[in-house]
Amino acid sequence: MSEPGPRASRPNASSGAAAAAPGGRWHSRAVCASLPITTVAAERDELEAAHFSPRERAELAGRHVQSVAGRLALKRALCELFASVQPGVALSPRDFEITDSPTGAPVLGPLPATLRDAPAARRGRLFVSIAHSKAQAVGLVVQERTLDDRAEPAGDAR
Repeated sequence: MSEPGPRASRPNASSGAAAAAPGGRWHSRAVCASLPITTVAAERDELEAAHFSPRERAELAGRHVQSVAGRLALKRALCELFASVQPGVALSPRDFEITDSPTGAPVLGPLPATLRDAPAARRGRLFVSIAHSKAQAVGLVVQERTLDDRAEPAGDAR
């Protein structure tokens, strides 16, 4: 898939509107989820056990509660995005694995088995981000694709 032109020609991710771009029209879908840090702090052990893999829990051991809240917010945003892309597929935050890149940026692991064969889920590219303050954590996922991607899969979502 070709890269879009300058940022000004990219779609407005918050509106999901398509915009003209060199090489085709782009479509983005963005989902944001947030969690109060106090809620996660009060239930950290239970939330980690219910929503995180052993690998994720090992990475989160000894980290601030904001890290746990940010990852959980991102997992909830992923569930919401894929519920809209692939209706009827039941997903939970535990279905997605989030790890850290060497720079600390969140990295989405392979898509859950229930989505791997879903053409709509595999099209385009995924971008993920986590942010937090002392009081709130936010997870954001953007699925970006050309409108041409509707015809056939463009490979695995990243």
